[in-house]
Amino acid sequence: MRRLALIPLAFSLAATGAAQAQSLESRLRSQLVTVNGRLQDLQNNQASLIAAKTTAEAERDALKRRLAAAEARARGARPASDGAELARYKALAEQADQARGQGETDLAAARAEIAQLTTQARQDRADRERSSAALAEAMAKSEAARAKNAQAIAVAKEILVAYERVTIADVIARREPFIGLKRVQIEKLEQDYGDRLYDSRLDVPPKPAAAPQAQ
Repeated sequence: MRRLALIPLAFSLAATGAAQAQSLESRLRSQLVTVNGRLQDLQNNQASLIAAKTTAEAERDALKRRLAAAEARARGARPASDGAELARYKALAEQADQARGQGETDLAAARAEIAQLTTQARQDRADRERSSAALAEAMAKSEAARAKNAQAIAVAKEILVAYERVTIADVIARREPFIGLKRVQIEKLEQDYGDRLYDSRLDVPPKPAAAPQAQ
């Protein structure tokens, strides 16, 4: 009877493990979707930063050319006006350099975050694969427990029916050695029930299918 009581308990534990594995897989799937979305946003932002950096570098180069031209004119006949223009171009060139530097800083930060999220996404995928494997294993154990439970219940029902049909003659036949045939039949029946109960244990692998007999 104790063995029969352990079968439903094992089935319950297997079902609980399957539910927990399925819940973990759902959380990992949701987390992976979030990380992939953030990664896509950062990649789009990286493209924008690269475009802004290219524009800032082009503006800087243009301002440097204008600055060189202003410096050449400043060495000419009108130093006062050209000096003011030279100062203006220098200020603009410095602003362009600052914008380029900020763009490079933002781009480096975006690349670092992309690398971090890429690593996290890979880890989430690996965790999800492990969770899927655990879920499959838990479901397989749950199905095995369900089958063993049904097997044990069926044997228990047969035993109850057999005991209900026991008569006084059966009891006497079981105890009296001289009634050999009936005693052998009863012992064989008991052995059969014992074997079937043993087979219904969770730690007993299923028996291989019998090989087909040659015609």
